[in-house]
Amino acid sequence: MLLKEPLYLQLAKKLRAEIQKGNFEEGDQFYAEREICRKFDISRITANKAISILITEGYLEHRKGKGTFVKSSESLCNMSELMSFTKMAALMGRNVSTKVLEFRKTQVAEFPEAVANHLNVGKEEDVFFIRRVRCLEEKPVILDRRVIRARFCPELNETMLSGSLISGLENRFGLYITGWDQRIQAVSIDQEEAQLLEMKAGDACLSLKAVGLLEDSSPLWYEWSLFHGRHFIFSNRVNVHNPSQPAERVYIES
Repeated sequence: MLLKEPLYLQLAKKLRAEIQKGNFEEGDQFYAEREICRKFDISRITANKAISILITEGYLEHRKGKGTFVKSSESLCNMSELMSFTKMAALMGRNVSTKVLEFRKTQVAEFPEAVANHLNVGKEEDVFFIRRVRCLEEKPVILDRRVIRARFCPELNETMLSGSLISGLENRFGLYITGWDQRIQAVSIDQEEAQLLEMKAGDACLSLKAVGLLEDSSPLWYEWSLFHGRHFIFSNRVNVHNPSQPAERVYIES
């Protein structure tokens, strides 16, 4: 005999659906417990349990003296830490998925000359081109585009692109990725990019251009990715009295 789902879980499911459908924008004040009681004809205790579930899941947040609000879905990226998007999301308790749009082997000559310069290779160098969309809780938040030098990962395949690319490269091919040189700036996106990120053409995104580096400072990949402007904050600490030593090589143009 199947047990009926508790009423507070049924209510949490209905309230969650209202948020996911976009009935509330991020930062909007959510229903008060009394409103939920009237709207769904349930007790105050049931309403409180349902709201508590959505707070735990990260959909809502309680602000003392003000009420309950729809929580911002922005993610915090610390620029000083070497951490993949997959690992960062896992630490935040968020679900990640990937849509691979394009994966093929080609030569670096296919791309603008700047790509070969960033990778410090000739135009005949074999590379893999990757284009994929990274999703957070099923919402597209990153358009990942990168060129990877095939000599370091000759057997790279599409099945390895569904999760953390960094972990896959290190575990499968024994590579040791020490970091990346990067440049971040605000840009306006075009129509195709907007469709992939479920935004509007001309909306602002964070553009990240980076060169991934191996232990001996050899360039491994060059990427030009877009981060959804509403979902990311890049954080960094500037130490005035003990500044970082300048990099021996700078691959990102100023």
